[in-house]
Amino acid sequence: MNKKGTIIHWIIFGVFAALGTVFLFSSSSGFDLHPYGTWQASLIHVQQDAEVNLMYLNQVARVAASDAVNNYQQKIFENDVGCGLFAGLPLWNSDQFCVEQMDIEYLELFKKSFQEKVTTPHNLNYDNTGQFILGKSEQKLKIIEKPVNAKLDSASPYLRQIASLPPFKTEYEVSSAFRIALPEEFIEIKETIDFARLLYLACKNKQDLKACLDKNRRDLKYFNCLTDSPYQEDGRKVIFCKDGEKFVLEFVPQTEIK
Repeated sequence: MNKKGTIIHWIIFGVFAALGTVFLFSSSSGFDLHPYGTWQASLIHVQQDAEVNLMYLNQVARVAASDAVNNYQQKIFENDVGCGLFAGLPLWNSDQFCVEQMDIEYLELFKKSFQEKVTTPHNLNYDNTGQFILGKSEQKLKIIEKPVNAKLDSASPYLRQIASLPPFKTEYEVSSAFRIALPEEFIEIKETIDFARLLYLACKNKQDLKACLDKNRRDLKYFNCLTDSPYQEDGRKVIFCKDGEKFVLEFVPQTEIK
């Protein structure tokens, strides 16, 4: 055997010896040699499951946000907010405004509705802009990878071998979090309350209250929610209407009426 043939002989021997060592090690140590692609397929399945769970969590959050709007709307338009009732309607102010801490109260209503719908506790708060609600759980979401039950009779032996093997890892943990925008309905309620406060400050010391209100009330309607609703006043208490919902403002002068 010449020198070149000797080198090739030993190379072939070394390759077979290495393969034999690897297979011996894998059978004795329990190390699982999956065909290329099994880990990638398992990771894709986990990513898909995580996306489905994220979509579900966002949908639950949106439903809870809508529930919170309805509950908050009922609270400020149908119940005593702390200043009493007038003609069966909530009085929003006396010598001070009673409709305060809107964001805090709405978030508490959201938390209650959201936690009734999910089993995992989440930390809930607003983002820095105050336009979004953020939720994140300290507990990781566990996703268990299930075996593939696909019919691969006509597939290649390699694909059938991949499908028959267990996934690279059977259990994964992913973060459970969401971010949703505040409902437009709640933003509109906040704008109504903020404007009512400005209207109160603008007209509380005016002797001709009606003239001041007519000039500054914008789209707020009087009494029965119609465009041509007559102005009614009782002891400087005036019933207003916005989008079918009624409330009362009392224009209590803090200084001498001008």
